[in-house]
Amino acid sequence: MIIDEKGKLFGKVNIIDFLVIMILFFLIPMFYFVYKIKNIKVEEPKKEIIEIELPCSLIKLPPETLKLIALGDKEVDIRGNQIAEISSIGESKVYQYKFYLYPNNPRDFIMKETEGLYEIPVKLKLNVEVKDNNLYYKDKRIMFDTPFNFQTDKYKVIAEPLMPGYPRKEQWLKVKVKFSSLSPELSGIINQGHTEKDDYGRIVGKLEEILTRKPSEIQALKLEESKLIFLNDPYRSDITALLNLLCTQINEEFYFKNYPIKIGSQINFTSAYYIVSGTIIDIKQ
Repeated sequence: MIIDEKGKLFGKVNIIDFLVIMILFFLIPMFYFVYKIKNIKVEEPKKEIIEIELPCSLIKLPPETLKLIALGDKEVDIRGNQIAEISSIGESKVYQYKFYLYPNNPRDFIMKETEGLYEIPVKLKLNVEVKDNNLYYKDKRIMFDTPFNFQTDKYKVIAEPLMPGYPRKEQWLKVKVKFSSLSPELSGIINQGHTEKDDYGRIVGKLEEILTRKPSEIQALKLEESKLIFLNDPYRSDITALLNLLCTQINEEFYFKNYPIKIGSQINFTSAYYIVSGTIIDIKQ
């Protein structure tokens, strides 16, 4: 008999002891392989890190923070590695908010300086990750007009990326622009002599002359004659103005703030008090 009356296998080994040994025989290798699997080091894909220089504006700065900002200020990660540095710095100015007068007309808004808050243009050297043909800083995708935090050992501020400039030939161009369907508030503050400045304080646009200022026209149907007529809109107005713009030339084309200077093209003019959008109706080189 394989198992005798005493429960021993072949009269020598207790069956329970035998089963325990068999279980251990199978479990020990299993535990070993589980241990090896858990301790296998999975190599993470290596990140592609590059350094870029990004024009930004540090915004909503209280005076005490503005005084601390200096060329060479750095941000480091948790390991102490440098990931950002101010490589260039411009002149500060009062921070401006946008106020929309009519929610249904996104072109109709004014700028208002904010007492007690400032902004300053800078260039930041950033160590960024390249991922899916996009750039990421601290796991946040870098996009123009999309702010991110810049933090040193002295302060933490909001950095807003700006459209970068390129080495180009610059030329002043005079253009006639029609600003249509303006609210009374906006129409009343637009005047000649207003200027637009870039983020470094340089004048890039001048409103040289108001050519016409008249009520906007609206279409109406004259029932008795079954034809369309035009009536003056008592609540909106049109302005035609002569603007002098500092444009950049790429090949044979001219651009103002990266928008083409062509008859029929839209253009934005930003003064210290408002932003207004219009259509180019004539170009005088």
